[in-house]
Amino acid sequence: MFCCTDLASAEEVVELDDYDAETSLKRAWESHVSLEENSIAYGCHYPMYTMDVAAFLELETMVCHEDLLEQGLVHEWDSSMGPCLFLSHQWTSFQHPDPTKTQLRAVQSVLRTIMRGDIKELFASESHWRDYARANIPFSTGIFSGDDAKVMLTPEELAEEALSSQVWLDFACVPQSAENIKQRLSAIDSIPWYIDHALNFFVVVPRVEHSDLPGVRCDYHSWRSRGWCRLEEQVQELSVVPHKQESSHRRPLVVHSERCVCAIDAYDYFYMYWQRGTSIFTGEFSCCRLGHKAVVVEDGVERTVAIPCDKERIRPMVASLWDRKIRHIASLPLEVNCLMLWRWVSHRRMMLADEPGDSPANDDPSVQSLCDVVKKYFILVQGKQAFLDNMAWQLDAHVQMSDALFKSPLFVRANLLRVIDQWRALFSNPDKLLVQLALLYVGAEGNARMVRRLHEEHGADLHLCFPWGMSLFQFACGKGHTRVVNYILENGGKQHINDKSPREGICAFDRACKAGYVDIMHLLIEHGAEYLNVARFNGETPAHGAAMFGHVPVLRELQKLGCDLHAKSLKGETPLEAARRHHQDSVVEFLTEN
Repeated sequence: MFCCTDLASAEEVVELDDYDAETSLKRAWESHVSLEENSIAYGCHYPMYTMDVAAFLELETMVCHEDLLEQGLVHEWDSSMGPCLFLSHQWTSFQHPDPTKTQLRAVQSVLRTIMRGDIKELFASESHWRDYARANIPFSTGIFSGDDAKVMLTPEELAEEALSSQVWLDFACVPQSAENIKQRLSAIDSIPWYIDHALNFFVVVPRVEHSDLPGVRCDYHSWRSRGWCRLEEQVQELSVVPHKQESSHRRPLVVHSERCVCAIDAYDYFYMYWQRGTSIFTGEFSCCRLGHKAVVVEDGVERTVAIPCDKERIRPMVASLWDRKIRHIASLPLEVNCLMLWRWVSHRRMMLADEPGDSPANDDPSVQSLCDVVKKYFILVQGKQAFLDNMAWQLDAHVQMSDALFKSPLFVRANLLRVIDQWRALFSNPDKLLVQLALLYVGAEGNARMVRRLHEEHGADLHLCFPWGMSLFQFACGKGHTRVVNYILENGGKQHINDKSPREGICAFDRACKAGYVDIMHLLIEHGAEYLNVARFNGETPAHGAAMFGHVPVLRELQKLGCDLHAKSLKGETPLEAARRHHQDSVVEFLTEN
C-alpha cells in the first residue's frame, strides 16, 4: 500500500489508491466565506460604463462621469461593444485626477502608437516586448516546445483590438457628484468585477508631482503603495472569468510616459512582487490614515462619524478570489496544474497578510501534519500511479522549459540535470518523495513550524534544490521567510550558504538583495555569506537585482559593504543602466550621485 502517515498521529492515513479526486477537491476548496455587514461581495453592483476609444482619444482633459453621461459619451458596456481596456492610475490632486493632463496625454499617445501597429517601439528592448507579448506563457504548453507562436501576441492583433476597444477610467465611468454618493460606492465595490471583464489592464503612471502636496512624486512606486491600486493589480492576476480564455490572459501594461511602456514578466512578478510587504492589506488606505473617522456637515453643523475600514470590507472578497483561482488552476490540464498550482496555494496567506514581517502568526493553523500538506496541495488527488507520473512529467518539463524558454548553455543544463537526477532517485522511495515535495511547498509559504516538523520527524532534506532549480534556502531568502532561513542555518545551512541556483547562478545573498530584504542580507553576512564579487552566470551582481526592482536601501547597504555598484554584466550593462531600463527613477538618482 502506498500511503503517507503522520508519525505523531498514526490514525491519519491517506491511501493513494482509494483517494477520491472529486471529493478531495470539493472538501479542500469549496469554502463559503460569510460576509460581514460592511463587506464587499464580489459582483456587479453598478453598471459598468465605458467610453469608445475614439471618443477617449478626443478628450483634452479627464471629464467627470455625469458630464460625459449627459453628452452621451459613456454607455453601459456589454461584450458586443468590443473588448474593454481598464485604466488604473493614481489621482494627482485632491479635486481632480489629472490636473496637469500628464496621465491622459501619456495613455492617449500610447494608444495611438498601438493603433498604428507600432507597439514594439514603446518597449526598451525586444525582451521587454516579449515579456508582454507572451500573453499567457505560464498557462501554455508552448513554453516546453519553444513555439512562441502559440502564445505570442502580435502588433497587428493589438492594433485591431485597440481600434475597437471600450475604455474604463474611474473619473469617467464612476459617478462623482455628491448626489450620487451611493451609486459611486456601488461602482467602486464593483471594480473587481469590471477588471475581470476587461481584456487589457493598463497602469498609467507617468512621473508627476502631486498638485496639492509639493514634493510628493506620483509614479509606479507610489501607485503600488496604495491598497486600492494593489487590489486592482491583484484582481487582474486572479482573474478566471470564462470569457477571458487563458490565451488572452494579458500581463498588465505599465505606461511610464507617452513613448515608454513596460510589462513585468509573469515569473518575476511571482518571485519579486508576491511578498507579505506587497499584500493589499499592507498597502496604504485613506480610512486607516484618517483613524476611521470623518467629518460630515449636516444642516450646517459639523460632526465626526466613524467610517468602516476598507481592509475589512474587502478581505472576504479577496480571500474568495484566491480560492476561486486555486480551484480553477486545479481543474486545468496536467501540464498547467503540476507547474502552477503550488504557486497560488503557497502564497494565498502571504498575499492576505496584515504585516510585512515574518512571524508565527503567518503559519497556516489548518496545516498540522504531513497529511494536511498533502490535502492542501492536492498532491495525491489522482492516486498512486498518477502522482508518480505527474512528478516524472514535471521533471521532464523543467528540462524542456530550460532548453526552450531560457536557452540555457550546456554547463547550466548540466547543473539542472544534476538536480533532476537527484529527484529521480527518490522514485525508488515514493514516501520520501512525498515528504520532500511537501517540505518544498510548506517552505515556499514560509511555514517554519511545518518545515521543522517535516525535517525532524520525517527526515526531509533541507538542502535539496527545487526541481526548477532553486534551493529552499534561496527561496526563503527571496521571500522574507526569516524563521525558515534561521532554521536552515542552524541545521547545516552554513555549508550551503554560498551555493548558487543551477540555472541562473543566483545565491541566497543575491536573492535577498533582489527582493529588498536588508535584514536577511545582514543575517547571511553574520553567518559567513560572501558579498564581495558575487555574480550570476550572466555577470549580474546583487546591485543589478536591487537596481532593477527599485531597492535603494539595499544599494546603500551594498555601498557600505564596499560592493561595486557600477560593475558590468557580461552584456556590458551596469546597475545604473539596468535601473534606467526598468524605469527605477529613485535608483537612477541614487546611482548617478554615487
